[in-house]
Amino acid sequence: MVLLHNTDPSLKKEDILPKGLVLAIKEPYFEMLTNGMYGIVIENISDLIELDVDSSLMPLEWRRDALAPYSSDPSQLKIAGNIALSRKDFIKAVRHYTMGISLCKSSQRDVRQHLLRNRALVNIYLGRYQQAREDALASIIQHQQGVAASDARTLDTKAYFRAARASYHLAQFDEARRYLDKALILSPGDSDILRELNQTQARISESQHGEYDFDALSRSTQHGKPRIDAANFVSNTEIKNFGDSRGRGLIATKDIQMGELVIKSPVIVQQG
Repeated sequence: MVLLHNTDPSLKKEDILPKGLVLAIKEPYFEMLTNGMYGIVIENISDLIELDVDSSLMPLEWRRDALAPYSSDPSQLKIAGNIALSRKDFIKAVRHYTMGISLCKSSQRDVRQHLLRNRALVNIYLGRYQQAREDALASIIQHQQGVAASDARTLDTKAYFRAARASYHLAQFDEARRYLDKALILSPGDSDILRELNQTQARISESQHGEYDFDALSRSTQHGKPRIDAANFVSNTEIKNFGDSRGRGLIATKDIQMGELVIKSPVIVQQG
């Protein structure tokens, strides 16, 4: 028996745990459940890993069952993933893209890069930002033989932009700006990149100087957004280990004036 708690209520059970899915569990904890049965309990979702068919952890005899529901053609899997993406069925889209990536041969590098680029976008929608950035960077073409320079610029612009968006969501704003600068070199004057660059620079300024538009932040919570889009400010403080019975603590790194901001961290706003 598998019990999943706190899942997206809009997802169907066959989307969350489709037939043929193989899971690996890190640090499994076996205990008696409230109904008297025994089960493996996973407290952290990152300890539950969906295995790709080409994973070294996937038993060979299970791969056929895992592949059964899907086409064996990576190009067809890309199309199926795109259809699922257009329907905002992100779980199904990422599975099609992942299966396509697993099945790509060395001669299908361009298809693999398309699949990685598309999976990066879906992973952003799913909040899997680290994976999204890895996919986006792995999809970069640059001076790949057989790809027209204009096509490479367009596709690599998308890849760098998605890597930047993923970095932004990870609150790694300097990294995001670096990828946006690369995208802007490839596509000068692109309005989406420039808008994202301005937004990223605002977060960098907040983290360095602690200057916020608190009225705007307050208004943003009135539009149903659970997370406030602002950077952390911790420049005036640091965590120090005193090396005695006092242990670790937060101390000021400078003399802080009355009314001066000490520390700020965005909160999650839950209405109801």
